[in-house]
Amino acid sequence: MRPALGNGLRLAVLCCCAAATTAFGALGSMLLSDTLSYEGMADAACVAGGDSGPRAERAFALYRAGRVPRIVFLSKTPGLYASIPPYTAWDSASIRSAGVRVSDVLLDGTTRNTEEEAGRVRDLSSSNGWRSVIIISDPPHMRRLRRIYTRQLSSTPLVWHLDPVSLPYWRTEKWWCDRVAFEYGIRETVKNIVEDIRQFFPSE
Repeated sequence: MRPALGNGLRLAVLCCCAAATTAFGALGSMLLSDTLSYEGMADAACVAGGDSGPRAERAFALYRAGRVPRIVFLSKTPGLYASIPPYTAWDSASIRSAGVRVSDVLLDGTTRNTEEEAGRVRDLSSSNGWRSVIIISDPPHMRRLRRIYTRQLSSTPLVWHLDPVSLPYWRTEKWWCDRVAFEYGIRETVKNIVEDIRQFFPSE
């Protein structure tokens, strides 16, 4: 009886592990929301969060390839988050060293979150006559970006495309295997749940 019981327990554990792996993999795909890198052209590349890492590198690459004539860094307002340095600390030398004209870069410091960033993109596009933009961010951010930008821009003629960057620690099917990716994925999952709840309590 004991060997049979032990085998049954091991089988149950293996089944649970397989189910968890499948579930976590599906969650990673859900966060990415089937978003592939955009390969077309646009009037501007908008860098979510004003990141100075992979997101900025992606925007610079799009500019150098002639796919966008300008770049907007949608940064958090300095001082709102003490642990996060202001992303608007870009200087002219660092921009030029990336092969980008300083006059083609807008360092925007008026937004505090993704919702405000989407509104800022809407306003900038309207005031500058932009017809299309590329929104650059991280893979696990894509689902929430799509939901917020759809809500903010659906009533405008602006055409927008999401463009996920490549992160060294993010693997969609095994995101939980890396600590940084795991924490990022869990944060975005919670924020997406908040978005679900918001749908039941629309603002006036």
